[in-house]
This record gives sequence, C-alpha cells and structure tokens, in this order.
Amino acid sequence: MKKASLYLLMLAMFSLVAVSCSKSEDETPATDSRDAWVGNYTEVINGTITINIPGQPMTVPFSDTGTFRIEKGPATNRIIRVDGDTLQTGGTINGNQVTFDAVTETVVESGMTMTMTATASGTLNGTVINYTSNLNGTASMAGLTIPVTGSMTGVATKK
Repeated sequence: MKKASLYLLMLAMFSLVAVSCSKSEDETPATDSRDAWVGNYTEVINGTITINIPGQPMTVPFSDTGTFRIEKGPATNRIIRVDGDTLQTGGTINGNQVTFDAVTETVVESGMTMTMTATASGTLNGTVINYTSNLNGTASMAGLTIPVTGSMTGVATKK
C-alpha cells in the first residue's frame, strides 16, 4: 500500500510540474507587421512631369505599368521595395502607412540628362497599396539646366 501511495504522490507531482511548464492558452504568438506588406506586386502609375522652361513651362503626362516586390527590411518597421534586380528602396512602415526613403536617379535620353529625386508615401488596404510620389530635379541639355518637377499616383496590387 505504501508503494501505491508513493506512486500516486509521484504521479501527482509530475502532473503539477508538467502543467506548470506548458504554454498558456492565452498567449498569442507575436506578429510581424511587415508580413502584410511582403510579396510581389503589379502597379499602374499616372502623373505629370513639368519642365520649367522660363516663359513656357512644358507639362508632359506620364503613365507606366510595372512589377516589384517587397521584402522585410533589417528592422521591424522597415521594408525594402525591389524593382528589377538592382533598384532597392527602403521604407518605414507604421501600421498600414509607409514612407519610402528618397531616391535620386539620373536618366539620359535624347541628349537630355535628367536628375530626379523622388519621395513617396502610401497606404496598404488589404492587398492594395495606394501611393503618391513627388519628383524634383533638373534637366540639362546643350549647357542649359532647367528645373523639373512632377507628381504621380500609383496603385499596386499584390499578386
């Protein structure tokens, strides 16, 4: 009888230890807010670019489509937008809002060199990012440099 009592006592103690060491059912796993942003996207962009020639500014409509992907950045509030294999733009997220880092790019076309800096911010709604982008820079041709500005809106949908 003593052996049976000792056995039941040990079983009861083991049960207490096992229960006290298990995870609480109330605990929820930590979520990474970047997960909602990560994925492959297709985008449609529309806007205008204005070349501010003194006395006769020229505004040109701009429209484009493309693809990009978003990856997790090095910090819990950072994402990286990757266009193609080379252009990467960091962004800071706050819930469903993103502010992308400024990007400066130089393009040479038809003898004109345009250097533009773009800033962008947007909102994630489900699987769609709506964003706006502002451009500021210069266009140089034949020794003349003139200011260039622009604004665009984009809609990117996760594939």
